[in-house]
Order: sequence, then C-alpha cells, then structure tokens
Amino acid sequence: GRCSFRVPISFCRPPSASAAMAAFLEAPATRRVGPSPPASRGAATPLLLHASRRLGCSEPSFRAGGSDAAAFREATALLCAVGLAGLAGLSCPRAALGLCRPLPRSSRRIGTRGYAKLGGGRRAAAAAVRAAAGPESADGVVIYSEDLALDGRPASVWYPAASGGEGSPLSGYRYVFSARKLCSSVLGLPGFALGEEPETVTLPVAANLRLGPAVALPSSAEPRCRRGVVLAHGLLCSRFDLAHIAEALARRGFLVVAPEMPDSIGHPGGASPLGALGELFLQRADGEASRRRIVEEAIVWLRGQGVVGIGLAGHSRGGVTASQLEGEFCRVNLAGFQPPQVDAREYFSPSVRRAPMLVVCGREDEVCTRPPLSLDYVQQTVREHAPHAETWYPEGVGHFNVLDPRVISRWKDLLGPFGGLAPAADPSVAKQVGDRIADFLDKHVPG
Repeated sequence: GRCSFRVPISFCRPPSASAAMAAFLEAPATRRVGPSPPASRGAATPLLLHASRRLGCSEPSFRAGGSDAAAFREATALLCAVGLAGLAGLSCPRAALGLCRPLPRSSRRIGTRGYAKLGGGRRAAAAAVRAAAGPESADGVVIYSEDLALDGRPASVWYPAASGGEGSPLSGYRYVFSARKLCSSVLGLPGFALGEEPETVTLPVAANLRLGPAVALPSSAEPRCRRGVVLAHGLLCSRFDLAHIAEALARRGFLVVAPEMPDSIGHPGGASPLGALGELFLQRADGEASRRRIVEEAIVWLRGQGVVGIGLAGHSRGGVTASQLEGEFCRVNLAGFQPPQVDAREYFSPSVRRAPMLVVCGREDEVCTRPPLSLDYVQQTVREHAPHAETWYPEGVGHFNVLDPRVISRWKDLLGPFGGLAPAADPSVAKQVGDRIADFLDKHVPG
C-alpha cells in the first residue's frame, strides 16, 4: 500500500489527507474551480462522512435553498482526500503517468489465491470470521452461485442444499474493488481513467458453503424454496456486504439473491459525471429508480423459482431502496435514512404499513446519528412513516460494523496509506445484528 512519488516536490511519503485538505482550503479562491454549491437534497457518502470524522474535520453541511461556500469547499476537499485513497491505496496511477512508482504486487496486495500468503494476524482474523459463521455441519450446507445476472451485472444467490453432498467445493467469494470506480465516483471524472482496473480478492467461506448453479425449477411441482429475500447493498459498497445474513437465511430455508447495483464499488460503470455530490444531489431520483428496477427484477426471478413469500432487506442506500418499493413485502431497513432536507415520504412508501417491518439503527451510527441527521430524527421519521415497525437502536453499533467482517477487514488494505480511515470490522456485532434480522425475516416472511 506504499508508494514513492516522482514529482518535482520533495515528498518523503504520501501527503496525509488532512494536509491535502488544509492546503486546498487555504488556497486562494481563484484556484477553486467549480459551480456554486447546490441546494441539498442528499448527504455526502457514508465513507466520506466517516473519513471526515476520523480526520477530525467538521462535517459538510448544506442548507436547502441556500449557499454555504465554506462547507462546499470542505466537502470537495474531503472528496479529493477520499479520491486520493483510491489513487494511492489499492493502486497508484500507473508509472506512465509520472506520478508514482508502486511497490511490487506481491508485496502490496493479495490476489484471488492470496489467503495462502496471509500473515499470522490475518490468518487469525480469517479464523475468527469462520468461527463467527456458525457450526459446520452437513445439515447446514448452503449452495452459492453467481450464475444469475440482473440488469447485466452478476448477482449472488444462496439457497439450502438438498443433501450434504450437493455442490462442489467453494474456495471463497470473489470480492471486486475498483480504485478507478472509487476515484471516478468521488471526483466526478468517469471518463478520466485514474487507478487500475478492478481488483479481485478472495473472502474466506466456511466449509459448509458449496458452489452450485443458480436454482432452477425441479422436474417436480415442488419448488426448492418457498420463501425468498432480496438484499440491497449501499452506495459504493458490494453484494457481499450482507453475505453473513444471506448465509444465515439460506440455512433457514430461504432463497436469497443479492444484486450488484450500478453504484457498487466493483462495477466499472455507473459513476455520476458530477461525482458523489452529483449522485446524491442532482441524480438521486434517477439512481434510486434504477435500484428499484433491479430489485423488482430480482423479485420476478424469485417468483419464477416458485417462491411465495418475499422479504426485502437493505443497508444504507439499500435500506432506502427496500423502504421505497411498492408492494406488500416484509422489510428490513438497516440504517437507511436521508437527511432532513429530503422529504421522508420519498423513501418510505405508504405500502410499508401493510406488512411487517424492522428498522435497525445503531446509536453510534457514523452517518444516521450524526449531523445533519440524528438519532432523534431517525426515531421521529420511523414514528411518522412506519409507526407499526419493530425498532431496534442498539448501543455500540455503527454504520459499518454491521456489515460482513470479511468485507470490512479488507478495506484497510485496499485503501493503502489511507487504510487508517477505514472502519474496523467487528464479527460479534455483525453476527448479533445479522441474527436479529434473520430471526425477524424467518418469523414474518410467509411460506
């Protein structure tokens, strides 16, 4: 994750994000190029907000219908800092750009077979993750498949094995992280190819996960699963963020599908021309409509497999997607809220009241309980738009440690010298939250 710079400036190490931000904010106003700050209809990305707090910066704030130049400059600087993480972290710009000389690949990153090369600390972390996955037994065998494509992108599928010997060995999940996508999404330069192509790393899986085809209807009239769930990931995240929940649901007899959204960190396209701010301010409605279409496509596929009862669950922007969709679905919204400038009626469909719903938001959530949002605002929004919902606001739970620790533990390496900004994985929290969500869907999704 380290690199030596070959630029006409004396650097003995990559500049820190805070130093880069300070230099930007102190620069003359004539050097700041860009439009006037737009009126807010969204918020900065969760990773941006997390990074700003780790750097000790005040949080970007935007007043609806107004202009806050200082906040806009700070947000832009933060976006640049996060963009630098993509450039100098997973992969620096290639040497042909004359910016840096990366270390040999073998010393700075792990390939698809990389877990054989892990040091003792990472082996221990991988073992902890495996232990958190639950007991390995033939009765709990889960089949995993990537044969399904939704909207032209791969989707992950999990379902219970019919017998302990079904399927073939699964070496791990292929997690894709694109520094180029991160840079283009954050900096708003989708046509400017900075950073390397997407990198694939392997996430460990338990021995009771097996590789198989996407489910097809059997010759008999009885479907493999009568209950299904669609899992929606957040902005610049991945379909493996909720893999621990998918595995738990499959062990309980569910057919689970997790689509890859256009704004995922692994999909090379889908970046807004104006970056993360443009995605959340100017193109929010289009992005959310695209996500809903993909979830609807997943629902159609599940019904084609004979599934009768369907549940929806999503994290962050995926929680917004799950709450927006029309229809009588059992739903789980995991930390999916917009700032007060966005009318909550835009992301809580009236149809949520017609079926059970679970809302989970940790009291230490780095996004949903911090300005411009707050825990009080989250609770008020739920009372007004989903008064029937079961709510859980646990202590010690943040925005990111609820995600699959196999994913979170890789962010530090993938962000290179900016890895210190990455949130820490917490297998115990992830399992506690995952079990609560699986219990709720198991109880309320009809079959």
